[in-house]
Amino acid sequence: IIGIIYGNELESYQYETYKVELGFNSIDKEGDYYIFSVYAINPYDDIAGFQFNINPTGLFIIDSVYGGRAEENGFVFHYNKNNKNTKGTILGFSMQGNTVEKTTIVSHTNKKKNNILFYIKTKLNDASKESFIKDPDQLLMLDNIVIASKKGQTLSNKFIPYLFSYWM
Repeated sequence: IIGIIYGNELESYQYETYKVELGFNSIDKEGDYYIFSVYAINPYDDIAGFQFNINPTGLFIIDSVYGGRAEENGFVFHYNKNNKNTKGTILGFSMQGNTVEKTTIVSHTNKKKNNILFYIKTKLNDASKESFIKDPDQLLMLDNIVIASKKGQTLSNKFIPYLFSYWM
């Protein structure tokens, strides 16, 4: 809680605090595939591992997870495909105990682009095309997020949703 004094009155405001900000920097189309670039801003702690689901479930089938600061630091990725029977869970960590170092403060316009954690290569699930006919704009999120520090502590986090527009 912070307090701000206006004249002689103290007003209290609650604000959300978190140690890691996550989001999609971009979603690019390459042929039949969509490449999600996932960024992480973690100025307070190194990241030792992560796990989360893509939501809404079943819109995309995961082909691969690769690259970014996580792969540069020796992380391996495990995932399920995110079809109608799975949740699209993605897990990343280093078997050698490496971490993704704290981000340095960068300018607002480049902070996401310069802090790509990894990429997700996906295909649109044929069964989900019907939901895009009803609504071509879908709010994409990561949920059930767990970000771990080197000490094994869960780092508080916030995910910034991404509005994805699909046109047939």
